[in-house]
Amino acid sequence: MNVFRTIDRSKVMFDFLVTQKREGDYDGEIKELGGKVRHLQLITTGGPVKRLKNYFVLKRHLKPLHEEYTTFHIHTQHAMDAVLDAMAAKRAGFRTVIVHSHSTSTLHHVKAHYICRPILNYMPLVRFACSDKAGKWLFGERGKYEIINNGIVVENFLYSPETREKIRKEEGWESRIVIGHVGSFSYPKNHSFLIDIFNCFLKTHPDTILAMAGKGDMIDEIKEKVTKLGIGESVRFLGSRADVNELYSAFDALLFPSHYEGLPVTLVEAQASDLPCLISDAITTETDINPNLCRMNLQNSPEEWSRKLDEMISKKERKDRSAEIRRSGFDIRLTAERLTEIYI
Repeated sequence: MNVFRTIDRSKVMFDFLVTQKREGDYDGEIKELGGKVRHLQLITTGGPVKRLKNYFVLKRHLKPLHEEYTTFHIHTQHAMDAVLDAMAAKRAGFRTVIVHSHSTSTLHHVKAHYICRPILNYMPLVRFACSDKAGKWLFGERGKYEIINNGIVVENFLYSPETREKIRKEEGWESRIVIGHVGSFSYPKNHSFLIDIFNCFLKTHPDTILAMAGKGDMIDEIKEKVTKLGIGESVRFLGSRADVNELYSAFDALLFPSHYEGLPVTLVEAQASDLPCLISDAITTETDINPNLCRMNLQNSPEEWSRKLDEMISKKERKDRSAEIRRSGFDIRLTAERLTEIYI
């Protein structure tokens, strides 16, 4: 969505193909910006065979569209999905097919991923990745791909003391330490361990708040864990927020112990706000932009994470980090310009 908001829509227009019937968080904004949201009902039962059946479902759907669209841009983490979706688009007549890697692992059909991965390097595709680690995951150690940074609108995420005061007053956080997290409630984000860390931190800082923005399939499981630990009064489930950029100013630190990531844009956004970030060392080092980011191994105990978090929270004045973000190549304007060259 950052690219769609920024790209010159007189030259390039995006439409979105989604495989769920319910309205998404961005459907309204997409339509306001001139895009369309197309819904495709895939087969959801039948084991591994369903994926082959869905190849034909996608091909039939795309066939009448190839004259209207020049490019089919696939965002995925799985080589089997990439191969089948790219074949469907090519057979449907699309001129350009892009496969874009956004992760460094998968929970499903791992053997099929490794079997299909070499095929991607022989197909007539444009190959993108959000990080080198994500590129190697989808295309292999010898794969050829271009890294497209997950850019942000830098000025929207800069620290603001006025915004900090406003949000903290609205949320009732004025005098509290606030640990933040932004991300979907899903396995890669490792919310269960995050709660364990916070539970330890709370024992030495009982007036602390954990504020988590996002939705996802695992949210009920995490809410249940919070209740069992008896820390519900200290945890805030914020849901999807349109003001995430302002939340970073209100937080005192970001806790991000992911199992794996492609390149989490959350960390770019948080560092633009000069927010101290304690993250898993499983995350690619391409996210390391300013000195307020620290890494820890997931084998370290929650108590060790808690102590490091305590060390990182300080009263130092937060700085303007816009120059560092732009030097690192995470300005969304650069991303949009490069994608325009490919699309046109």
